[in-house]
Amino acid sequence: MNIQHLKYAVEVEKTGSITQAAENLYMGQPNLSKAIKELENSVGITIFKRTPKGIEITAKGKTFLSYAKNVLLQINEMESLYKTDDPDKQSLSIAVPRCSYITHAFASFSSTLDMDKELEMDFVETNSIQAIDLVAEGRCNLGIIRYQLLHEAAFLKCIQEKSLRSSALYQFESLALMHASHPLAKTAQLNFEDLSDYIEILHGDLNIPFAGNALDLPQCRPARKHIYIYD
Repeated sequence: MNIQHLKYAVEVEKTGSITQAAENLYMGQPNLSKAIKELENSVGITIFKRTPKGIEITAKGKTFLSYAKNVLLQINEMESLYKTDDPDKQSLSIAVPRCSYITHAFASFSSTLDMDKELEMDFVETNSIQAIDLVAEGRCNLGIIRYQLLHEAAFLKCIQEKSLRSSALYQFESLALMHASHPLAKTAQLNFEDLSDYIEILHGDLNIPFAGNALDLPQCRPARKHIYIYD
């Protein structure tokens, strides 16, 4: 039994005729009849009963063909995951941290694509450690990560150990946000001690690579009040 024989049997069932099935399969009727007989011999059952009026599907044949169609369907789905013979297909799978500016950038990129062509996009929102793992495992083509500069060496080492390539996109600094009437608004130069009594808004992803694994570390900040966000 082979996959081609299963396809032959399913086509015969669909057409209800050896002759029509052979025509649809662009092969001679004797060759198709021989292939069906070989299939029946290999599985040890009669799938099609030959009658003066044509062919009939046996009870065991119906059960067998039901399984055969499921097998062929799964094979088609599996093959579709790896088909690269369509140069016009637009596809991208990307893992990113949860943040509005990355989502906006992805939306802007998507608007440049040709909607008349086949399109397949995966946009996975996760944390930086998982984004690296998804790319390393081949589940995503591309990943975007963000981290504090004091953790940069750990992230770059993790990326190198997983045989990935990276490039810096953007660097930004923390911002002290306050009303114009705030007591610190007119302070010429702020330090962390000045902010220790106020609320600090932090990104909630505190994982950093450590010995090949993610390690939860607290932020080294003097502030006693924190709001952790994931956007």
